[in-house]
Amino acid sequence: MKKNVLLLLALFPLFAAAQVGVNTADPAATLDVVAKNATGTTTNVDGLTVPKVDRERAQSMAGTPVSTLIYVDNVSTGSTIGSTVNVDKVGFYYFDGSVWVKFSNTSIDSANIYNTNGILTGNRIVSQEGNTLAFTGSAENAFSVDGNTFSVDAANNRIGIGIINPTEKLDILGNTRIRELQNGQNFDDFSRLVVAKTDGTLGYAQNSNVSFQSFQLRIPPHNSTVVDFTNHANTAYDADNWWVISKSSVAPGTNTPARMTIVYEYQGGAFPDPAQIFPQLTAGNNSSYPDVFAPAFINLATVGGKTRLTVSVARADHSGLQWGGTFLLNVLLGVKGAISAPPAPGTISALNCAGATHNGTLTANSSASGVSSVISYTGGNGGFYNSQSISSTGVTGLTATLSGGNFATGSGNLTYTITGTPSAAGTASFAITIGGRSCTITRTVGAPVAGAIASLNCAGATHNGTLSAGVAASGVNSVISYTGGNGGTHAAQSVTSTGVTGLTATVSAGSFANGNGTLTYTITGTPSGSGTASFAINIGGKTCTITRTVTASVLPACTAEGYYANPNDPHQYYRCVQQSTQFIRYQYTCPNGNIYVAAPNGAQGKCVAP
Repeated sequence: MKKNVLLLLALFPLFAAAQVGVNTADPAATLDVVAKNATGTTTNVDGLTVPKVDRERAQSMAGTPVSTLIYVDNVSTGSTIGSTVNVDKVGFYYFDGSVWVKFSNTSIDSANIYNTNGILTGNRIVSQEGNTLAFTGSAENAFSVDGNTFSVDAANNRIGIGIINPTEKLDILGNTRIRELQNGQNFDDFSRLVVAKTDGTLGYAQNSNVSFQSFQLRIPPHNSTVVDFTNHANTAYDADNWWVISKSSVAPGTNTPARMTIVYEYQGGAFPDPAQIFPQLTAGNNSSYPDVFAPAFINLATVGGKTRLTVSVARADHSGLQWGGTFLLNVLLGVKGAISAPPAPGTISALNCAGATHNGTLTANSSASGVSSVISYTGGNGGFYNSQSISSTGVTGLTATLSGGNFATGSGNLTYTITGTPSAAGTASFAITIGGRSCTITRTVGAPVAGAIASLNCAGATHNGTLSAGVAASGVNSVISYTGGNGGTHAAQSVTSTGVTGLTATVSAGSFANGNGTLTYTITGTPSGSGTASFAINIGGKTCTITRTVTASVLPACTAEGYYANPNDPHQYYRCVQQSTQFIRYQYTCPNGNIYVAAPNGAQGKCVAP
């Protein structure tokens, strides 16, 4: 009894401190085991041995507290299921409340996809963020998904779907479907057909060089019901982007049927090569009429940047009757070669004439130069529009011209170039209709500014061409320089010559330059004789006189009697008469502007009308 009391008294301090030391009187933790021989070469074993169990024993434990430590010394028993899902190697494990967790050891590889097969225990998501994930390999089936569902042949750079040994870049075993394919109607971009060998290998074949386009037109009533017309004067029979430009009817005869020639015009872009297009025509009936028609193709051509189809239609059921209804004409175009369908007519949703940008200025009676108006639009469909030339109203004499092109898809601009000479000051208006929208642009035409110059240099004029007495002037002009021009206008002038008469110096209406410039006077007429022809110039508030020398006409010397044409003037001739040892020359002029036609061997010719 005494020994038991003494032992209890000896253990009491340990329980009071709640720390146990082995080989130490001063434990630093709940259980502090200190090696008996911490250093040295003794062969005694120092360490802590935990319970050793096999995997099956660990798998069978129930109610295991968290942090229980064991050493699994045999993994041939039990399985990697349940609490021992991670127990696949001999080693230390601790219990985390659900499964036994393996202690990591840098000297032993941990189980992962690089060295161990396994089972995914739940859904997983890999977030790459901005990083790449690449797989490289050199084996034929280097990467696969679900057997042969997807296979990457890294050795030959091939992919197999449904097959693990692909023989092509992409080898698919089974039916293939491609969704939401792009429309391949454009033969320029989709000029090849996909074809397959008997083993399924795909290739391509060139499209057939023949394609077909179809549309339906209207046959107007005969002239007895609807009067014939030209220049698209009647719009009631337009259809399918084709206008009826004209119709010309022929009444039936005793043995000939009523017929009509119709010209249709496509309102999109011109067909690229009409010579490679072969129309086939059939006439459709109106259910209200018994009429039967025989259509015939006449011509397909580009006129004014648009394609026109000309056909002849004859009534085939009654040769003595015309027709009063509207009928259908079915057209099938056989297109030979790689010809694209013409672009669809362009449309826009709005045209802003009020906000147009106007460039350049217009002055009454002065030729427009560098003048344009830029009109913005919205809602363009990318379609085609034709060129336009629009005459001005209000102030006339001007034309606004637009080159053909394509609308932008969305918003864009149209530039109309304005040319011509405005007839007066005021407002010139241009009615614009394009892309299904209309508006009017207006341009202000200013009053002309009277032209003025500071000096006029007749003395230094440049004279071109020569003048001979009795010979009509040709290619003759005088160029006079001036200084101090104000940019104003000057009228046309015609100045008659003095001294030697019969000549006229003419300058066209125009505008002076701002500063220095030149005026070109063209000289015409027939000088009455030789000498000096003078022209008194008065323009821009300055005057001066230009003079031109007129030389005498030289006739060939008389060597034989007879009548001869004047080589200098087709209206004149002369006669050579010998008196003693000399020849006397007599000159004549044909009346009424007639010209002289010489006769052979000096015989007298005759004056005839030119």
